[in-house]
Amino acid sequence: MYIPSGSPFGANRPVLIFIHGGGWTTGTRTDLDLWCQYYASLGFVTITTDYRLAPQNPWPAQYEDVRDLVYMVRQFAPYLQADPNRVAAIGFSAGAHLAGLLGNVEFKNGTLSSKVNRVVTIAAPWDLVDPVANPSKYPDPVATLGTIYALFGQTQPSVSQLTIASPYHHITGASAKSLMFHGTNDTLVPSFQSTTSCNKLNSKGVTCNLVLMPNTGHGLPADINVILNPLNQFLLNWMSSPN
Repeated sequence: MYIPSGSPFGANRPVLIFIHGGGWTTGTRTDLDLWCQYYASLGFVTITTDYRLAPQNPWPAQYEDVRDLVYMVRQFAPYLQADPNRVAAIGFSAGAHLAGLLGNVEFKNGTLSSKVNRVVTIAAPWDLVDPVANPSKYPDPVATLGTIYALFGQTQPSVSQLTIASPYHHITGASAKSLMFHGTNDTLVPSFQSTTSCNKLNSKGVTCNLVLMPNTGHGLPADINVILNPLNQFLLNWMSSPN
């Protein structure tokens, strides 16, 4: 957790939760330390989180961990000088999948909501049903399906399990406003996963912007400003919006 000593947002600072990738099986919160440090320097309270990894900890352990973190952020917001109504989830790959769930699924712990107010995804697998049902659409179906099966403990999940675990299938008019990034050369999670999800959000009346990154695979672009510039504008617009 990075709490700025001063902030242009005063005592009600927005919170950015960064969620690492790694196919739900690898990665650590320290992967995103630099992102947290950068946005803390701009006045945000930033958090980078671990979550239990598959296949040793099958789904839904990963979602439960990040969901519970949102509860904690809101519970302790006064101590963080943070605004409990301005919490964003920013995820990379598998972490983007979890961020998508945080913006489209809501559970309550007393008066605390698990649903974040904004979502940013980079190379997100929004729909886990589609690659299992239509593997021929995917450039590398063995890798794509292997990653999904690992999430469920190295077993083939049911359609019901895949649907529940897919942010795409939870999109409603109450979903969080979103910004998506996706490389056009992504063979593990093709960019149409983000395109169809962003279109669905917009069709429900929820603002979603998609940045397709040419010559980029499953990861970050060579020029990080391709992400930073739209992301900073997205956050700036959020700060000036009552909703």
